[in-house]
Amino acid sequence: MDLKYVYGSHEIEFKEDDDDAFFLKWWRFQYAHRHFYRLKTQNKTLQKELDGCIPTLFEIFDRLQMGQHDELDLLYFYDLEFYQFVNVLVYQYHRAEHGADSYLDLRYEIDTALYRYPLKNLNRTEIEVVKQIHYWTLKLGFLSVQFFDKPDLIASRDAFIFNTLDKDSLKQNSIFFPYYTGTNAAPGLNIMTEDNLQEVTWDWDMAVFYHDGDVIDQIKKKMPNAKEWKKSGTKVIGEQEGSSIQMYIKRELCSKTKALRWLTGQVERRKFFKESRLQINPIHSTPCSETQKRKNDKFIDMTREADGLSAYRRETKKDNLRRAVAILNWDMQNIHEKGGLNKNSRCKETVEFLDQRDPKLIEYYNSKFNNKWEDDRETPANENAPQFDIEMRNGDIDSYHSNVVREMEKDYDVAEFCIQKIENYTYQDVRRARKKSKE
Repeated sequence: MDLKYVYGSHEIEFKEDDDDAFFLKWWRFQYAHRHFYRLKTQNKTLQKELDGCIPTLFEIFDRLQMGQHDELDLLYFYDLEFYQFVNVLVYQYHRAEHGADSYLDLRYEIDTALYRYPLKNLNRTEIEVVKQIHYWTLKLGFLSVQFFDKPDLIASRDAFIFNTLDKDSLKQNSIFFPYYTGTNAAPGLNIMTEDNLQEVTWDWDMAVFYHDGDVIDQIKKKMPNAKEWKKSGTKVIGEQEGSSIQMYIKRELCSKTKALRWLTGQVERRKFFKESRLQINPIHSTPCSETQKRKNDKFIDMTREADGLSAYRRETKKDNLRRAVAILNWDMQNIHEKGGLNKNSRCKETVEFLDQRDPKLIEYYNSKFNNKWEDDRETPANENAPQFDIEMRNGDIDSYHSNVVREMEKDYDVAEFCIQKIENYTYQDVRRARKKSKE
């Protein structure tokens, strides 16, 4: 659903994500939530510290939430003002801590102005709580307080398996506060911007240091060609000091094309935010011009690839269903029953469940599962043998059934990898990572 902010005669409208972008964000959110859930359940000290933040945040919210939304005629479509308020605190802290040129989000800027920059009203103890929430927000890529409860165990199931929750309702009832910076872009690739620099501890063999104004084509020319790409040797392009984007590559896991695609997306994102800064106060704003709308559209087009939307993906409906089933299996193993069955037995049970509910769902794993089985084995006829008029499906044969179970196990492994890395990876990504780990 579009969000519209109204200021007197002016309005700023944010269009909703297209389906692909929404689903990508949806799955990242699910994986991040489960990553955090497992982290908390395995570390009781951390869980106690984080749970202690919530009462303080509610106290701040009750004290500083002063009905400013009605006063400024802000049209809300989500009843999640607490999360929005906490996000304002986190975002304002982030901008103050990392400087004016750090991560900028126009919607967060407006929200911060609407709440009249509340961080200044916090005492030291309260700021320490915001600091802790900010740390986990950057680590997870989303506002971390949304992950303090158990993961939603039914939304993905209802939306993508049972089809009892339609796409528009799912979008309308979902709100995210992303802080995605592309740090863990893909296996073999790590990108950081100047406001999100971290120590690089993994094994890389190429580093690219981009400075504002550098030409991507010139960087491309300095990279090895396709034949030389995977050959040994460390290569550094550009000077690290003063760079605005740092990209570290393991060439065996990441192609030249993918690396350049991600770098281009980060450059375009950075350029867009620099050109689109708005000076907003609680009363006045600048209407979004046609020129700015065209820039917004260009920004979306240029960054789709950098967000992984153009990488190899299954057809959307198939991808969503199989990811939802994998999450269902993961939740049963790690939240509901915590290992009551092994992975293979769990997947066998799920195949039986889906086959009983709707056999056509299994066709997303094997398109011939429900086809009539034709026994082409040459066996001598026995006139005295009893004749059965039973129509069997391919799915009734062990080989077909086992094939579906194996596919489901693969999806489970992808889900586990995505949860570990907090990213929306494909099976091909997991295969490459496994192959490298065995070398």
